Amino acid sequence: MEGRGKKDMRLIILLLSAACVVSYGYALAGYGGYSFGAGRPDYIAWGLAVGTLCGAAALKLWKNWMDEAAPDLLIFDIGGLPAPDGGAAEKKIPHWRTLGLPIAVYAGPRETDRALTQLGWEDFPRESLIAPGEISPQSLEILCRNAGAKNPFFFGSTPAAREAWAAFGKGVFIAFGPDLADDLSPVRDSLRFDTLEQAVSALLR
Repeated sequence: MEGRGKKDMRLIILLLSAACVVSYGYALAGYGGYSFGAGRPDYIAWGLAVGTLCGAAALKLWKNWMDEAAPDLLIFDIGGLPAPDGGAAEKKIPHWRTLGLPIAVYAGPRETDRALTQLGWEDFPRESLIAPGEISPQSLEILCRNAGAKNPFFFGSTPAAREAWAAFGKGVFIAFGPDLADDLSPVRDSLRFDTLEQAVSALLR
């Protein structure tokens, strides 16, 4: 239903924008008629009035839609980052303090300190870590409720994170890493990147 609502909103904005253009076209035609001695002040009046109202409504709805689409919480699943001795390590992404949004981190069963060091986030507050084994739709619901978040972005690198997010059904899932190179069709509103650095660069800069 949420995905249907987004599509309906886009359609309404498109129709209002089209009505704005058509109405202003009538106003222009009414004014251009004076060049041939057949001006239409009624076309000018209602064209400007209707066009302005439709344009203002489209802009208002578009702004509201963009505000709702913006992330209000970032969740990073770093449990699937490649180990430093297992190939190319993940390049460091911007420091968590510079991202400008509430952040939670799930490191999975691996060593949390090592994962954070790979990102250059050694000073990340431990109270914002999601404990191993607690990545679930229920824990995500509690996390979003505590943060007052309605549209979280989940950067996920493990199948467990993807499954939890698919059941949670809110926000946007951004997959990265080799463990999630398969089809993302089970997850609504999902994106795919090779690395976490690519995902953050594309979506948050």
